[in-house]
Amino acid sequence: MTRRGLRDHPLVNLTLARMREFLREPEAVFWVYVFPLILVVALGVAFRNRPVEAVRVVVREGAAAESVAAALNRSPRFQAAVCDESEGRRRLRAGRADVMVAALSGATPRYEYAFDPTRAESVLARNAVDDFLQREAGRRDAVEAADLPLDEPGARYIDFLVPGLLGMGLMGGGL
Repeated sequence: MTRRGLRDHPLVNLTLARMREFLREPEAVFWVYVFPLILVVALGVAFRNRPVEAVRVVVREGAAAESVAAALNRSPRFQAAVCDESEGRRRLRAGRADVMVAALSGATPRYEYAFDPTRAESVLARNAVDDFLQREAGRRDAVEAADLPLDEPGARYIDFLVPGLLGMGLMGGGL
């Protein structure tokens, strides 16, 4: 075909007419190209990688409170503070603490945990604090276990959501 013949071809004219019609509607351009980009930025902010937060522990005042708080603060997993029982319960109620530990006096160390069983992070905090304090007291595990954190590209929700949104936007623009 000659150059003149290509410009007069019906498929070329139909494609150009559809593109001009699409570009004359700014709301269509917004929803097909601009909105998905805004959505990608918003989802990128919402699903950014954040480090695991430290477990917030309140240690109830008592004879062994300072030593328990010091032991917990030696680990980067915990953020412990000593306070009285009423302040500890107030922090638990407000969500500013995940668990409250009371070191009970006696011949052997004993601990009492106050936590909200309806909050998953509170139950996990109770278990983490108990495990840590048991290990500090000399408990040995029957089986040795190792943690292998998964840090592979494409394992997060956002890693396949964004390409899908972009593909959907491009497909919608081509219709």
